[in-house]
Amino acid sequence: AEIGADELRMRTREAVGIGAGAVGEREIEAGVHMTGGWAACLALAVQPDGARHVREYVADEVLADEDPDAVRFLELTAALDELRGAPCDDLLGAEDSLARLRALARATPLVSVVNGAGTRFRCEPLVRAILRDRLAEREPERAARLSARAVTLSGAAVSEAEMRVLRRLPPSPTLRQLGGRLCLSPHPANTPTRRPPRQLGVS
Repeated sequence: AEIGADELRMRTREAVGIGAGAVGEREIEAGVHMTGGWAACLALAVQPDGARHVREYVADEVLADEDPDAVRFLELTAALDELRGAPCDDLLGAEDSLARLRALARATPLVSVVNGAGTRFRCEPLVRAILRDRLAEREPERAARLSARAVTLSGAAVSEAEMRVLRRLPPSPTLRQLGGRLCLSPHPANTPTRRPPRQLGVS
């Protein structure tokens, strides 16, 4: 059977057993939480100023060996807690994110599949945090815009099919346009939205 990234992670109990006597249990638990159990990062995390060492290692060693296009994809989607095709397409203005996510899950341990259908994915939390911070530092306006959009997408929780339909809907008419279609002035067209009919049971 193929050994995945999850099988290679060190659990807290394993890490405590290896580091017993050299580092305190509390420090090891914090290191496991920070690194997700990556052994190389864990060894750095429990050292003085460990967080800085871990981030430098991931940036200089891990991400530097990955395909730049893949890293950029993960950087621009780092605002999403979970990676799915439709939300990633929305953020990137693309139509092939699901295929890219499946390819990344096969090519790199930075991305893993979280459901049997192969439609939901997760970027390693440590890598995601580093990429999110890097984008905020280098492109603050874009990072803020993507973050705000990600919150909206997470709250909507629409399916892949629903997102495809929504992207193809025509823009909603303004009140003035709606009034013109109904042969009404803008004020009467606005009235139902300001004062709902009594038949609806809304005062």
